[in-house]
Amino acid sequence: MFTGEYTHAKRTGIIRFKLDEVAIALRAFAPRIELDMPDSELTSAAHGTGQEAPTTSFALESGDELSVSNNQLAASLIQYCMTGGIPLPRMGNKEIGVSTTYIDLKIGLSHHTLDGESSNSIELDA
Repeated sequence: MFTGEYTHAKRTGIIRFKLDEVAIALRAFAPRIELDMPDSELTSAAHGTGQEAPTTSFALESGDELSVSNNQLAASLIQYCMTGGIPLPRMGNKEIGVSTTYIDLKIGLSHHTLDGESSNSIELDA
């Protein structure tokens, strides 16, 4: 029976996308996520309100607004990274961070070990 304690290590990575990159990602992935992506440029972003699922709202150059679920947005950004050769971990919690001028894709990785030596330890080169 185990009587020790578990330690919990967490690492978070953030990939920041300018709004023009977000527009490219959404346009490329729009048919797969059934998104009607206009040709107008994205001018700002904000957390969406009044929706059941978390969304991000984008102001468009045309004066209109585009609302995208955070799941659709994350899928588009992940696909953008994959096609652009940006490596992403398969495992990990992925989350969207919203600023008026950029979108963050936050990826959190956790690793549980027993206190002390462990054959499952992760070694990182400094």
